[in-house]
Amino acid sequence: MKTHHARARRLVAQEFGDSPLIVWKDPRTCLTLPFWRRIFDEDPVIVIIHRHPIEIVGSLASRNQLGAGHVLAMWERYNADALRFSTGLPTAVIEYGRTIADPVGVVGSLVETLHSWGVDLPNDPATTDLELTTDSRHHEAPSAAKFDHPAATKSQRHLFNRLAELDGPHRKLKPGRILVPHPLSLEVLSLARERRLWAERPDLATGVAAPSTTDLAAALPDREGNDEIAPVEAPDDEAMMDEAIAVPEGAREDDQAALAVPASREN
Repeated sequence: MKTHHARARRLVAQEFGDSPLIVWKDPRTCLTLPFWRRIFDEDPVIVIIHRHPIEIVGSLASRNQLGAGHVLAMWERYNADALRFSTGLPTAVIEYGRTIADPVGVVGSLVETLHSWGVDLPNDPATTDLELTTDSRHHEAPSAAKFDHPAATKSQRHLFNRLAELDGPHRKLKPGRILVPHPLSLEVLSLARERRLWAERPDLATGVAAPSTTDLAAALPDREGNDEIAPVEAPDDEAMMDEAIAVPEGAREDDQAALAVPASREN
């Protein structure tokens, strides 16, 4: 992985130059944050914006033709990893719907929180076009506080409730224990990764036939399996890079997000 580390440092230097502050929004950071923490010489400040999973199901069903089981497995993996990998870091957890209902208030509060953590953003939310309007919200859950999709597993419902409980700023995030994903959720993500490898990098794919769209579109069976509460070890760099390519193109634009705000970086 030394080659990846060196290349990442070069890309960061090319993109941001000598800027004293780096801000980026890339949902894949949810999966790869441990890798990037090895690149920067200071820990980042994290903003996790999470969206109701039912809204994501609707969005990716219409945009990417993905089944509910696949989408919920993605939602769970991204948000659970975002919480795990942000443990101990200054982290603000914000529910997406709040940014639509009160963009200036929510972002203004976030700016104040970041300031208290030593991160000063240049623009005033009150005079900045935040591009957060109800017109941009094409899918809205019937109830912001309820998650009862028939394809949802016990671990996904637990994560939904945990995100709600963690809403707000945390000087050092302590997410607690997260339920282990249902085995079928992990299998769906594995199939998705294999299918994308077949499409984009056949030299890396296994000799097994590529899974079909039907395989990935099927919702998870309505059963709980053997979910249990346990911590999950952080993957190594190779595993993180593999998982980061498992999401279909266009499915990672705005539905799960982690915003890393390192104060400085290693050159």
